[in-house]
Amino acid sequence: MSFKKLKEILFDPVKFCEVFLGFQPTKYQQELARLFVEKQFIAVRWCRQSGKTWMISALLLWYALTHPGSHIAVVGPSWRQTKLVIRRINAFLNKLPKWICKKPKKTIVELANGSIIEA
Repeated sequence: MSFKKLKEILFDPVKFCEVFLGFQPTKYQQELARLFVEKQFIAVRWCRQSGKTWMISALLLWYALTHPGSHIAVVGPSWRQTKLVIRRINAFLNKLPKWICKKPKKTIVELANGSIIEA
């Protein structure tokens, strides 16, 4: 894979999901990814079982990988739900090279580029 192609994939969250995480986002998930890149604040209010946690976890991982040294806090209505996002991110890390993440934990993800995602 050429550097130009890799750079194109890394700076597009939808392509990142397709190539590295192995899933094709739906149209509304692609729209969420576009809004995530363009806007400072977004709220996702979708029906149950629509892939909210799945896509948000992918977007947070993408952001942490493309913005070294970032510190992301996952806030939710309950402790269990915030840990669920971390668990999804840890599942995605299995699809990426091992050197990207230090040691996955239940409440925190520490990446090699200095980024941290914490419940």
